[in-house]
Amino acid sequence: EGIDDEAWARPVEACPGWQVHDVVAHLVGTVEDAVAGRLSGPPPPEFTGPPLFPCTPQTAVFSPPRSA
Repeated sequence: EGIDDEAWARPVEACPGWQVHDVVAHLVGTVEDAVAGRLSGPPPPEFTGPPLFPCTPQTAVFSPPRSA
């Protein structure tokens, strides 16, 4: 069935400033990096936990760029 543009653009309450597309891109990008061997282990403490919240797409470490 798929997801329409309006649903991709829906805000994600758990991560203010992020849309559904941002979260999916972040998760997929992290998996792609892991499979390709581009990750050397878990992220350091400065990239995890409360300091990133509220998070924005610009603060995501592994988020691939959005395509137009």
